[in-house]
Amino acid sequence: GLHENGKYENCTGGITGYIDRFILTDKHLYQYPSCQLVYGCKPPFDPENLLGVIPTIFLAYLGVQAGRILVMYQSDL
Repeated sequence: GLHENGKYENCTGGITGYIDRFILTDKHLYQYPSCQLVYGCKPPFDPENLLGVIPTIFLAYLGVQAGRILVMYQSDL
């Protein structure tokens, strides 16, 4: 970005942005992200990136498992 006189220009999203651009390609990312107006970033960027989806899937899996446990061991109250 603009930090350190633009030394890391177009490093939008860091490693997650790099992985998104590598796997999804630029065609499947936001072409006009909000950081473009504020920081002048040029590469496409997706704030809901692939690395953000992995914990979401895991939490949904834990919720399903918790529900199965509650159904299996419910008491006769």
